[in-house]
Amino acid sequence: MIKRILYCLFCCATLYSYAQSEFRFKNYTINDGLSQSSVTTILQDDLNALWIGTQDGLNRFDGKSFEIFNSDEVEGIESEYILCSLKDKKGDLWFGTGKGLLHYSQTEGKFKTYLHSESTVLNIVSLAEDAEGNLWVATSESGLFKFNISKKKFEDYFSMVPIKKLSNIAVSDKGVLIVSTENEGLYLCNIFQKRASK
Repeated sequence: MIKRILYCLFCCATLYSYAQSEFRFKNYTINDGLSQSSVTTILQDDLNALWIGTQDGLNRFDGKSFEIFNSDEVEGIESEYILCSLKDKKGDLWFGTGKGLLHYSQTEGKFKTYLHSESTVLNIVSLAEDAEGNLWVATSESGLFKFNISKKKFEDYFSMVPIKKLSNIAVSDKGVLIVSTENEGLYLCNIFQKRASK
């Protein structure tokens, strides 16, 4: 009996030490080519590249080197401050920025920023996609919006969630929009009936 217990302990210790050696971490910083060390979001595209958002630009990492995208050098980018990201069902990439919604088409290799209007600048902090392919946009100062991808237009949902300072957004498998606010709790929204409960 004692031999069996010792054998089990030996096996567990061996597995534990083997599992410990499996993980290796490398720290990437500005010195390695990252645009800024404060990373705000990470997303993997269909080609297995990582897209890394920072406060000073968007970075694409292929496992070896970084390619930096910013408004000074790349057409279609309006803001360097990348706050959140989402890959839609088609594989296109969307980024919430300090000045609107940034889209990257993998097929065209082009960026485009969508603005709400000249007078309303959207500081987008979270994104979610519903079953119909619409993007739901949570902002830090302007409330909740839906972005219709086919029409390329924003629609205000302040009547459904009457809070301007939002922090996160998600869509459940049953189509319920979950909106967290900065200091007013959580809202559950029936997207199709345009009703919300706190």
